Amino acid sequence: MIIIFEKCAVPLQGFEPQSSISLEEGTSIRRMLQRYGDIGEEELYLLPVVNGEGKGLDYVLRDGDRLGLFRLSTGG
Repeated sequence: MIIIFEKCAVPLQGFEPQSSISLEEGTSIRRMLQRYGDIGEEELYLLPVVNGEGKGLDYVLRDGDRLGLFRLSTGG
């Protein structure tokens, strides 16, 4: 299955916006981050957006999904 990165605000072994990656069926966002990223506790502060909708880290990716990963931040 192929996933396309719209925007990626976390380091994932060289993936750039508009790049794609091939994953096994049934892969969640969390598992993809564990496999390709080195983010540890930082994943607690991520907002995954799939096809324009906010999703949780346990969302199971599907072929053709467009994924954006955004860091949550606070202002003040």
